[in-house]
Amino acid sequence: MVLRICFCFLLAGAVSADETCCVDQDIAAAFMRDEQFSRAWPDSFPVDVDSPFLELIGSSVNRGGLQTTVGWKSTLSPDDARRLVTAALRKESWRVIPRSGRLQAMHEHGFVPHQPAPTEAHQQFCRGRAGQVTILARSTRIGTVVTLSHFAHPGASDCESTIAAQSEGMRYRSGLVRYLPSLQLPESIKLSPYMGGGSGGGSQDARASLTLETSVSPDNLMTYFDRQMVDQGWRMDANFRGNATIGHTWLRDVDGLTLACIVTAFSGANDRVRLRMHLEPL
Repeated sequence: MVLRICFCFLLAGAVSADETCCVDQDIAAAFMRDEQFSRAWPDSFPVDVDSPFLELIGSSVNRGGLQTTVGWKSTLSPDDARRLVTAALRKESWRVIPRSGRLQAMHEHGFVPHQPAPTEAHQQFCRGRAGQVTILARSTRIGTVVTLSHFAHPGASDCESTIAAQSEGMRYRSGLVRYLPSLQLPESIKLSPYMGGGSGGGSQDARASLTLETSVSPDNLMTYFDRQMVDQGWRMDANFRGNATIGHTWLRDVDGLTLACIVTAFSGANDRVRLRMHLEPL
């Protein structure tokens, strides 16, 4: 049964009881944390999206009126729903703002699960000085929830400058992250959406981390990773072991650099294992 909750007491003063009561919990979690919520399409919203595959949930306003969000639920997959909204944006001359290299690296380097990446992906667009819009699509127990947020800052840069700055940031942020190993997790490990992790870094070092709920021991995980490290051109330099921690230090020569990468696994309570990776040039 789909859980339903009443938000009258949470948003008292912002909207009427008829507008907010009995809203699906997943819909509320998607965008009802905002200051003002309405069942109607917002006035002067800069994008026109009308599709039989999208059922309007409503709209909300926050950040002192600078950000307006509209939301739909859909029977489409998150990817297909996002493509549909993207097509509407492109039709109205909105341009894609490149994603940062850091976000891309989170799915290409570090600790990589076998199952697909979470479907809560987002994409940003800009057009002239009309501000930015962001699409977010995610799977919920009631189907796909899609939100489109428009942020109109009075001093916003024009679209060309925004794209140029983001592209420069991608080159800067890539740094040493591109040298992080890509360590595939065992197929038996299915990530919980509440487990944190990711990768990042700059020109001086790079890091990756992931917290798991698994019965696989740190010893077995490290053994599983060792073969992958060797296959990717790393050679073991040292290993260490404590009561709750096991780690290996690896070296690799690439692009004129000698890199050191320390991979560690920490065992914690409730079958939790924390994985850490740190890379830096020698």
